[in-house]
Amino acid sequence: MEEIKIIKEKINQIIDKFYQKDKELLEYQNQYNTIAERCIAFRLGIYFQESFSEYNVDCEYNRDMYIVKTIDEKKVYPDIIVHKRKTSDNLIWVEIKKENARKTQIDKDRKRLKKVTVDKYKYGILIIISNSKDNVQIEYYKNGDEI
Repeated sequence: MEEIKIIKEKINQIIDKFYQKDKELLEYQNQYNTIAERCIAFRLGIYFQESFSEYNVDCEYNRDMYIVKTIDEKKVYPDIIVHKRKTSDNLIWVEIKKENARKTQIDKDRKRLKKVTVDKYKYGILIIISNSKDNVQIEYYKNGDEI
């Protein structure tokens, strides 16, 4: 089976598992409206590790081999990456946003995914989390383009 089809199947399973086990995270209300994006990314990262067990899965991993990751000379902090540490085997860079995020923030992540899939990561994935699993949006990037 084609690699991207396998990845999409795994992502769908990850999303299913998140909504089965952690949906209550999306129901919390506080002065910032909902639970922090990092909390959601952490939980998803656990399921990524289960699904991509042959890789390392890290949240906010900011190393590019032995230097800090940068894009346009600015430090960047991925939400989740699927890679093999201390190698250039970088499979997936994942950005997570909640559906109530500003469009400018979402567009910034799209731009970032386009850049990192040109030469650093094989695939980029943007997951826009909703209170309802049916409204989750997933975008896939490869070679600088949405696929």
